[in-house]
Amino acid sequence: MDFHYATHIRRIEISSLWNGRKPIDWTLRPDVNVLSGKNGAGKSTILARLVQRAAHLAPSGTLRGGQHDDVALTLAPDDAELVRYDLVRSVDSRILPAERIATLADGAIVTELDWQLYRLQRRYLDYQVNVGNRMIALLTEGSDTAREEAAEAAAAKTQFRDLIDDLFSETGKHLDRSSNEL
Repeated sequence: MDFHYATHIRRIEISSLWNGRKPIDWTLRPDVNVLSGKNGAGKSTILARLVQRAAHLAPSGTLRGGQHDDVALTLAPDDAELVRYDLVRSVDSRILPAERIATLADGAIVTELDWQLYRLQRRYLDYQVNVGNRMIALLTEGSDTAREEAAEAAAAKTQFRDLIDDLFSETGKHLDRSSNEL
């Protein structure tokens, strides 16, 4: 079965914040979202409810749109059924056994956040290998459209890198495009 994946979560609705007295309707942007408000406005409560909803989720995977208990997710585009996600948590995370992480990445993994970033880098490396394999397969099949399809695969990878560079542009940081790591 083929699923149509979302590009992002368009809207989050929480129907029973504070025992149903304060429903939340948060329309999200596809790029960056900021949750702000005065002390006591409920910022932490909103985030806690979302984290509570995500507590049972694996660190990476897919999430179906629609109503889940008192939290509803609207996906974009409208016909999307699932959204891919990666949870990066800096608090309330299980601590990994030191001997398990000490052997990874030449001892560069010291904290839980280091471990999560390491795993995300591994997924990025897998993505690069998969794009490369797809391009090789397209070019070796010899069809009339193989070059165009391989160029489209390369363009998607370039677009991803451009998006990351744009995200960090204000910091002066950018991806080293000759490296396989982020």
